[in-house]
Amino acid sequence: MNLANSLCAVAVAVIVLLTAVSSAEDDTHGCLSTYDGPLVVKSGTFDETGFIRPGSLVARTRYDLREATFLKTNLNAVVFLTKDVPNIPVCVAGGTIIGTQSRDMSWSDSHAGNCAMGFYGQNSTIDGVRGDNIANDFISVSASGTKDFVIKNNWASYVRDDCVENDSHHSGVIEDNLVDGCYVFLSHQDECTNCDTGTRVQVRRNLIHMHDMPYPYKPSWETVQPEKGYGPLFKQANGANDPDIDFVENVVWFEPNSYRPSYAPNVKRFTECKDNVLIWTGSGDWPDTSWENLPSGALKAVYRGQEGKDVWNAIKQNWIDCHPDVAHVSGDPESHPSQCDENAYGGGGTITHTLPDATALLPEQRRGQAMRAVDGGHVEIYGLDGRRLGRANNLRTAAARLPGGLYMARIGQSEIIRTFSGGHR
Repeated sequence: MNLANSLCAVAVAVIVLLTAVSSAEDDTHGCLSTYDGPLVVKSGTFDETGFIRPGSLVARTRYDLREATFLKTNLNAVVFLTKDVPNIPVCVAGGTIIGTQSRDMSWSDSHAGNCAMGFYGQNSTIDGVRGDNIANDFISVSASGTKDFVIKNNWASYVRDDCVENDSHHSGVIEDNLVDGCYVFLSHQDECTNCDTGTRVQVRRNLIHMHDMPYPYKPSWETVQPEKGYGPLFKQANGANDPDIDFVENVVWFEPNSYRPSYAPNVKRFTECKDNVLIWTGSGDWPDTSWENLPSGALKAVYRGQEGKDVWNAIKQNWIDCHPDVAHVSGDPESHPSQCDENAYGGGGTITHTLPDATALLPEQRRGQAMRAVDGGHVEIYGLDGRRLGRANNLRTAAARLPGGLYMARIGQSEIIRTFSGGHR
């Protein structure tokens, strides 16, 4: 099968990240069915007088917030299941939390308030919440007793501190969330004497976007307030009792950090680390060599520049298509459930589609050899689902003949693989 003969098939098959191969049944808000306690339903728009702070709880209470919108300042938590009712498992399903404070507020001012949601309940689930412009943390499970938490199917954007604060080092699952902008993804910061030990946090199939935010944290020894920047992906304590981490099938997009250009994974112990996608949109090569020391198979693909942005946008749209029941805020892309591909990144299912981009972390000399192959030596062309589409004399010829979208090319007989965009004539 040559490239020309494959064009008809390619023309009707958009890249796999955007095309429905199999549409999964969305499990968002599933804890409303799996928990069997009292049902509390809230609908409408609420300011702080309508926030949720129960004085008592029945085990396995279900909060159905799918039709509720909460307008949050930087001061008080929307859902705060207090220490007066510890160790009670609850389900919080749905809801929209919108921060009303200025998006230009400094980290210091935003951190002076409280998180969006704080939990004290063991075996609690936070499922399918939409949060935007969140001062302080999005979800805090740091309180004593918040063991074995589940955080899934949530969509958070512009979180000014931790997307998940787990400073007491509890075990839990953080799975299938879209985090489109946060200062820190996951915090295990505290050096607490009563922290859990021997714990494990499973971080799986999340989309994580790290980008600059205004007036970040300024250590006491700094004399000048930086204008923008962000914190680490993982904020870990210095001691030995940080939880072990599973880091599997996540997509992480790092934009350049204007304040602290450090992008290290900063995890002491990975229980499992594989098939993650890394995106870098700063200038030049990927700047942090520590990722090369991760376990074999840790990175499934690495993308840079405009290709990286295109890949992120495709994967993000797939997540939105596969999670149609999560609420939207103004400016969010529409969801198209029929286009959901559960087996692509963002789909929430077992990943079966993608090929590694082996050029992105290659030494400069070897990468130069790969780039020179653009103009000579045959290339094998694949879709991002791994399906062979044909052969071309060089990438320029392939890019001119293929419709728009992202593709993979194997250079000659080598193992060098790179992405390229079709539709260029």
